[in-house]
Amino acid sequence: MHLHFDHPIEIPGGLTPEEVSEALTAVATARIESEIRLHPDQWVWSHRRWRRIPAANEKAWRAADYQGLLERNG
Repeated sequence: MHLHFDHPIEIPGGLTPEEVSEALTAVATARIESEIRLHPDQWVWSHRRWRRIPAANEKAWRAADYQGLLERNG
């Protein structure tokens, strides 16, 4: 078994609790995605978040919304 520990996520100040939640989710999802892309054969797609594409009227995470944050925490 191989474990990988990433550096802590740094969230800038001055955000609302909802913005902090969205930012943390964006960074965590980006980190998970990068690991999945490295080893897709080792990933089990069990969480409903990754089973379908969001409908047009659903809010979906977009990397562009958090680009600066992802660059600092990627």
